[in-house]
Amino acid sequence: MIYSLSAKISERLTSMGYVDPDETETVAYGFFTMLSKIIYALIAFSLGALMGRLPESMVFYFSVLFIRKYSGSFHADTEGRCFVISSLSIACSICLLALSCLYTEAAAVLIILSAVSGVAIVWLSPVPAIEKPLDERETARFRRNARIRFAVLSVLVIAAGFTPFKSYCYAGLSAIALVGTFLAIGKVKVNFVLNNKA
Repeated sequence: MIYSLSAKISERLTSMGYVDPDETETVAYGFFTMLSKIIYALIAFSLGALMGRLPESMVFYFSVLFIRKYSGSFHADTEGRCFVISSLSIACSICLLALSCLYTEAAAVLIILSAVSGVAIVWLSPVPAIEKPLDERETARFRRNARIRFAVLSVLVIAAGFTPFKSYCYAGLSAIALVGTFLAIGKVKVNFVLNNKA
């Protein structure tokens, strides 16, 4: 779906002489990454707008990208599964975010979930794709950067909680909860696959 479109764009640019034939696949992956981010952003922002929480959904989405860059995550086996799982997880996160702004019970659940997820981010990062393992140096660098970014976001989230803009605090917590949950699932999957190969 998204990758097919990315591949066609890359092949077209290659045939026009804008891309070196040896770089066609790399360029296709770049387009895939960019288009995926745009599509998921549209999903998040549309849901946020429907729930009257567009600014919060934007904070949520960019917070996810901010942490996930170095922490890694769960990777589905197919593009179709990835799209469905990602879309549903974004929808659930924004629903929990919206509910937290209205009900203290939902906010309490979100705070607990994000606290557990925060531990997962600090402890498990990074979780690379099985197809792209990291060496020791890369692992150390990614872990350090993931922890720094998590610390920065945590400070901003806590600070927002003491201002009239508490809804942005919930947006950040939702991002932490989502990234931490998928990080843990991804770690389990990677370990399962590697143990079966051994």
